[in-house]
Amino acid sequence: MSDMGKILVVDDDRTLIRIVKTRLEAEKYKVFIASNGEEALRILDKKRPDLVILDIMMPGIDGFETCQRLRSKPAHRHLPVIMLTAKHNPSEKVKGLDMGAVDYMTKPYESDELLARIRAGLRARREYERIMKMVSRDALTGLYNRRSFDLRFAEEFSRAERYNREFSLVMLDIDHFKTVNDTYGHPTGDIVLKQVADLIQKNIRKSDIPYRYGGEEFVILALETDVAGVEICAERIRTSCEKFHFGKEKKPISITISLGFSYYQQDSASSPEDMLRKADSMLYQAKARGGNCVTSATLQKNNSAAAQ
Repeated sequence: MSDMGKILVVDDDRTLIRIVKTRLEAEKYKVFIASNGEEALRILDKKRPDLVILDIMMPGIDGFETCQRLRSKPAHRHLPVIMLTAKHNPSEKVKGLDMGAVDYMTKPYESDELLARIRAGLRARREYERIMKMVSRDALTGLYNRRSFDLRFAEEFSRAERYNREFSLVMLDIDHFKTVNDTYGHPTGDIVLKQVADLIQKNIRKSDIPYRYGGEEFVILALETDVAGVEICAERIRTSCEKFHFGKEKKPISITISLGFSYYQQDSASSPEDMLRKADSMLYQAKARGGNCVTSATLQKNNSAAAQ
């Protein structure tokens, strides 16, 4: 895939699409095409383009409504959109910009000008991403922070509902962390938090996303995996923490963690908040069992069945 960027071109004029696609690919862009708004919205969720070139006049939903629907999705709220029209009508330009387009071009247009506007749109997106990366990370551990989690969790829940996808939410907490701070001091406590974050990252898949939820709590979005896969991942993290020597080399500290998780399909969560409450409840039960364990509603059900 090209490192220049991914561009979605939306237009019902097949001749124009062919010309634009050829020119953009010559400039090393990865190009996706759609002939109407509905198709464009489907491609957006699957391909995650970096910029959209969107015609206004199309069959079905027009470019204005397509842009409005696009902007209603958190994942695409800041996606650059360049609108195209065959009409020299200032009111259409104003409407397009009000709907969320970042730029506007009238057909026919020079391909060099379109390329320049694409480069400008992509530069603005990269700058936005750079700023968001700065504000979305936890300063101590380097993991994504609570704000980032709230946004991505809502997005993944919506995607799971729409496409019936599997995913789980893992919550973990360092056992007796207050004792660490009281005994060894907060600087050592900070070292422990960073070491736990490192162990989490080393024991999850590339598709899983870890966050520092707050204090000594962490959460993981385990995407596209079944219950057994999440259980294996959670147990791997627990074991790695149990065996690790935390703190400074000359004064190692033994630390354990408790984990609870909820699974989107089997736990029948009705909302992100409901799924979060279920995972938090499982974490609480892991703590109540003495800590240093993994629990979920599914695991409890399986254990009860085995006991019978």
